[in-house]
Amino acid sequence: PDTPARFPQQLRVFDALVRSVVVDHGGKLFYYADEKQRGTPKQIGLDVEKCEADAMRETLNRLARHAHHHGHNLMVIIDQINEKTRVERVASMYAHIFSRAGDFPEMRCIVEPPMHVDSSLSSNVQFADWVAAAVTRAVDHQLNDSSKYAWVTDPQRLASTRGSFTYESKLHLWNRGVPDINHSELFHRERRLAPTVQGQLLGTAVDPAAAEKMAKIWRAGR
Repeated sequence: PDTPARFPQQLRVFDALVRSVVVDHGGKLFYYADEKQRGTPKQIGLDVEKCEADAMRETLNRLARHAHHHGHNLMVIIDQINEKTRVERVASMYAHIFSRAGDFPEMRCIVEPPMHVDSSLSSNVQFADWVAAAVTRAVDHQLNDSSKYAWVTDPQRLASTRGSFTYESKLHLWNRGVPDINHSELFHRERRLAPTVQGQLLGTAVDPAAAEKMAKIWRAGR
């Protein structure tokens, strides 16, 4: 939460990298996130592996759609985890790409099976980690009423992120009555799930003494 105060230089470097490495060369940033039901995986019966696999498949779909729309080919590079997980994920992702390509030609834009690279050996993956960190804080701001990461929405701090995300970027909300959050909307200060109240709140219009009297009457009647 105190990143702007403790590490302002890192925010400036990140913003400059987004501008010089991505925006100035016609590139785009991308994110995809699924909001899960509140509670621990055990409490809500969440299959973590299935959740991750579904998110990865949706990520591939959206990246391929963006590449196809702009007439580009695409290589997917993923941060290395461990050998067992790498083998499982590569097989699953390749199967998804191959099985979907017949009905969705955009999948053919992915020219190679996704590759895993150790982040310590790749500046690209390290940069992606920075993007993920910024996106994670923006997601927290959008979903958490008591979030301490409102600073990530300050256009003076991360100006280059505005408009730099693909249209296909999405925060998929869970069982909400509002639309999902797309592209740079994620970094808006206004929160779709907790809009700024206009006018006077009901609670501020009630006299505290009257409220206490009403509470006593309610307790006496229980």
